[in-house]
Amino acid sequence: MSLYNENIKFLKENYPYVKWDEEHELESNVHEICAINDRKNNVMLGVKVDNHIWSFGSCYDAEMAAEHWVNQFENVNYRTIFIIVGVGNGIYIRKLAEKYPENYIIVCEPDMELFVAYLETQNMKRDFSGKIFLAAGENADALYIELMYQVINYDNKKEIKYEILPNYQNVNEQLVLLYRKKYRDCVSRVIIKRNTIVVDEQTRAENQLRNMFYFYKKFSIGQLYDATEKITHQNRAAIVVAAGPSLDKNITELKKAQNKAFIIVVDTALKTVIKAGVKPDLAIMIDPEKDPSLFENEVIKNIPLCVSIYGNYRIISKHKGEVFFPTGESNLTEALMKKYNKGIYTVPTGGSVANNAFSIVGFMGFGTIILIGQDLAYPNGQIHTAEAYDDEKGIEASNSKYFEVEDIYGGKVYTESNMDSYRKWYEEQININPQIRVIDATEGGAKINGTEIMTLKEAISLTCENQDDIDYRSLIKPTETMFNEEQQEEIEQYFINIESQLSKLKKVLKDQEINYIQLEKMEIRNQQNESKYKRLVEKTSKTAKKLEENELMDFLQLYQNIVEYRVLDNMNDDQDKTLTESIKAAKGGKMICQTYIENIDTVKVKWHQLLIENHLIEE
Repeated sequence: MSLYNENIKFLKENYPYVKWDEEHELESNVHEICAINDRKNNVMLGVKVDNHIWSFGSCYDAEMAAEHWVNQFENVNYRTIFIIVGVGNGIYIRKLAEKYPENYIIVCEPDMELFVAYLETQNMKRDFSGKIFLAAGENADALYIELMYQVINYDNKKEIKYEILPNYQNVNEQLVLLYRKKYRDCVSRVIIKRNTIVVDEQTRAENQLRNMFYFYKKFSIGQLYDATEKITHQNRAAIVVAAGPSLDKNITELKKAQNKAFIIVVDTALKTVIKAGVKPDLAIMIDPEKDPSLFENEVIKNIPLCVSIYGNYRIISKHKGEVFFPTGESNLTEALMKKYNKGIYTVPTGGSVANNAFSIVGFMGFGTIILIGQDLAYPNGQIHTAEAYDDEKGIEASNSKYFEVEDIYGGKVYTESNMDSYRKWYEEQININPQIRVIDATEGGAKINGTEIMTLKEAISLTCENQDDIDYRSLIKPTETMFNEEQQEEIEQYFINIESQLSKLKKVLKDQEINYIQLEKMEIRNQQNESKYKRLVEKTSKTAKKLEENELMDFLQLYQNIVEYRVLDNMNDDQDKTLTESIKAAKGGKMICQTYIENIDTVKVKWHQLLIENHLIEE
């Protein structure tokens, strides 16, 4: 078997998620690739650019050079994750994995031609041993983004070691710039998500507690997916209606798509759509503090509605139409679904309600998605469609938080960081899902790369005119709730028992707090080698596992992000260099336990009141 075939066999066995066509032929040879031997006869790949050969390893001693490169990384600990762009000869990857065998490494090779050259000349089995994830092949870009979002969070964002393979930038400058930008966008989105949660923490917590009493009586977004399976083969379009100011330009055209395309409307755009005489097939609301006045209209109250477990409970509680929940959005909802062997569904999002709407219709199977009202910017200083809010003022462009981006006409338009993040999310999704045709028919606002830009009239003419009518409202109307009556009664009894179970959990958390306090003291006294310390570590680990498996920790999960962010902020801001990672971990564990104990008392009081309000117990 040739080296190339051996590598392909290893690739398929160890990285089945990498798309690789064995018959793949490169359309053109972009690089002039050459092979060079170092003094130890190791084959080094290089690329000739302007009569200069850029080698992916030292021609003198490749192994020594790779070891020096690995030694550049400082302050590596058990939480460190390496992200490396470029495979080269594989020797840098191999040396990194050898030195840090317990750390995760993401390796991305976006250049198909260079990856083929690697497979033809190097030993992949030798180079890719360890905790290495690979983004390469035909879906390299999608894998790179997916892997980053899986591993990067607020906890470890400062522990990421991002590095470009030596000389790779000299060969692929534009690719390097693009992939560095994708990495920075990912980190920015993590920070935006954290800031959103911290700002809305009390409201989100309150909403989740209250919405649990609606969740088990309503419907799953999985039922939407099931309902449209039989019509997806017709390649019908879905129209995502957002509330940008450009919606006022073309809202009158939308009525022509009624029953031809599936129309999903975000909360703030509902008034405008209803006034235009359009009947939305589905609405969506996820904001913890969304203004209830947007749903006061009786017509709007009866539209089927997708929500979030963290969405404003005042709107959900009064809604008369069908309400659809994601089922994997919180650990508690996920625990209930697992208990009854139900499907767990989440909604990928870039942070905006329109992002969620895009994901939902994508999962429902629509091959074409048309965006309108999706300005992602402030054309002429306007914020929303005119009907959204009375007397809404425009932006002050002189404010430093606003900056210019390219608009759909090639000019400039003002936006801000969160809007720009939503735009970049769309671009990522378009890149990851090339099978979905995305048309931007907003007729204004920021340019979303990867979309086809046209007017709404043109988009409807192109995708809807020859379609038969479908009553989508009837199509998606569920015949049964997520849980049957017997299951609902069992869930209600489970809710009643939560109070007493919280008291038991509180005792376990207090014991664990004492464990962390003792660990911290022994760490400070350098008693790590004593048998008492080792027994304490084992005891703490067992208790931690016990807590993780406790179903009520899922119930308290709504507070976990808040607690962790505060602890992490304190740990990252701690300037005392004498503190080891173990001491910081013990201090952090102690703080988390203390906050959970406080939160149990808070939740017990609120939960008891909710049991009374929902007539599950008497006052």
